[in-house]
Amino acid sequence: MISTAVAWTLSGEDPRQLQNATDEELMRMFRNGDESAFDVLFRRYRDRAIAYAWRMLKRREEAEEVALEAFARVVNGAWRL
Repeated sequence: MISTAVAWTLSGEDPRQLQNATDEELMRMFRNGDESAFDVLFRRYRDRAIAYAWRMLKRREEAEEVALEAFARVVNGAWRL
């Protein structure tokens, strides 16, 4: 995955505009090849996903792995939406 700064430059997107986009808009942008849109979604939900997994697992490292796996499934499933 390319860096966020490079992605913003390549996509022409202003990161501040992406922060105001809805989840649906960001997923549509991601499916159209804008990796910076997924970066915004990841940052938006990362901490919540880890906290949710931690409440069940009570281990930070495992919770992070589970959260990352969930995001990987989103990436792999994005093309089917």
